[in-house]
Amino acid sequence: MVQPLGFPTALHASDRSQAQPGALEGSPVPLSTAWQSEFYSLLGSDVPDDVDKAYTLKEANLPPTVFKFRAADPRALENLKDGLVWLSSAARFNDPYDSSLSIDLESRLHETFRENLRDDPPHELDAAELAWVLGAGNPVEALTGVLRRKGTTDLTADEASALHTEVAKNAGQLTQAVGAELAALHQDAIQACAFTTEFKSLVMWAHYADCHRGFCVAYATAAMGARLRRQLYPVTYSKERFSVAEHFSRFAASTEAFDPTAPSAQHLPVLAAVHKAIDWEYEREWRLICADETGRSGVPVTIGKPSAVYLGARMPAGFRQELLRLAAEIPCYEMRLSPTTFALEPARL
Repeated sequence: MVQPLGFPTALHASDRSQAQPGALEGSPVPLSTAWQSEFYSLLGSDVPDDVDKAYTLKEANLPPTVFKFRAADPRALENLKDGLVWLSSAARFNDPYDSSLSIDLESRLHETFRENLRDDPPHELDAAELAWVLGAGNPVEALTGVLRRKGTTDLTADEASALHTEVAKNAGQLTQAVGAELAALHQDAIQACAFTTEFKSLVMWAHYADCHRGFCVAYATAAMGARLRRQLYPVTYSKERFSVAEHFSRFAASTEAFDPTAPSAQHLPVLAAVHKAIDWEYEREWRLICADETGRSGVPVTIGKPSAVYLGARMPAGFRQELLRLAAEIPCYEMRLSPTTFALEPARL
């Protein structure tokens, strides 16, 4: 059955399986696959069986390893020693669009208008005219145009044009206001920790590992507990923001009261959190995501022993010595600059 989202306060070492991680080799996981589209389609469904199918599908496609970049600072060493990662509020992330969403109320108004026309078509329209109005991009404007041509409305051309302009203006303003409010609420409600499937990226090391002075920690997903794996999601990249129009339409068409425990309602924050602009595609991100209404940030999650640690090519000598001491029982690699190509080459220490 569907499990509600929430803070993984019970996520600790005892929740992990006994699988032992091995050495890290191989090419990066593909950026996007058909299974991800199917997964998020199922996850947005209100059918409990569909949601169960979604998580089964994701479990079968988890990457063998996810990586967490760390800066060269004492807190990062403490986290490594304690086996911790931290959930942070999406409002604090480096992407102002992170975990936000959009809703086009004008399109929703048009769709509601079409539904009303289908249920109670005007007697002045024949079947062909009704079909044309329903298929128009702006059915309100199309209907008034037909009625004016038939002489069944007192609206003049100027009055009709002014009415359409005012409706569009109000819908646009409402869309902007509601969208901004919803985006802020979702950003406050989302707590996430970012991982990647790409540990050799020069850009990632520059951005998230203190310009190659930090390190990268590898975690085998097979060694994580079922609850951790369930809350680990692939990020999808596109040019369009995540829209809740379909979900609002589903609710508006329902005769039942809104149920905040329904699968689609529970997963709206997750769906918003996994949609990012295509500019971030290079990150190949997977996220540990939890939804909570408190807006708190900085929540520790025990993830356990890493399967490997990678040292940055510019790591200071003193920090390197301390890191190797703490990671004495973990396979350690040093990222070295290739002598012939723009590439990082891990070498076992």
